[in-house]
Amino acid sequence: MVPKPPKQKHNRRGQQAEALASVWLQSQGYELLTHNYRCRTGEIDIVAMDGDVLVFIEVRSLSRRPTEEALSSIHHKKQQRLQKAAQHYLAFQADNLLDPEIRFDVLGVSFRTEHDIECQLLKGALFPF
Repeated sequence: MVPKPPKQKHNRRGQQAEALASVWLQSQGYELLTHNYRCRTGEIDIVAMDGDVLVFIEVRSLSRRPTEEALSSIHHKKQQRLQKAAQHYLAFQADNLLDPEIRFDVLGVSFRTEHDIECQLLKGALFPF
C-alpha cells in the first residue's frame, strides 16, 4: 500500500496555529523552551514554563469550530504518546529542572475567518503520568 502524501493545506494551517500559539503564550507570560520536541515515542508541540511549572502544550488547529472541541480531539492513544514524549523530555532535556511541577495544556486555535482567530487555553487538560 502506498502512503498518502501529507495534506499540505492541513500542515500549513497547523504550522500557522503553532506560530500564533507561540506568540499568544508569550503574551500570557509563558517562557517558551522548545518547539516540536520529537522523540521515538511522540511529539510535543510546545514546551514552556508558566512560572515554576513545566508545561507540555498540545496545539490544536480548528476551522470554524468552537475551541472547546480541541480537547475532545485528543484521543487516548495521543494522550499516551504525549505523556511518553514528556517523560523522554524530562529524562534527557530537563537537566537543570529539579523535580518540576508538570502540567499538560491544550491550546485551541480557531480560524473562524482569515482575520478572526481565537486562542483558548485549557490548563491542566490532560492528566500527568
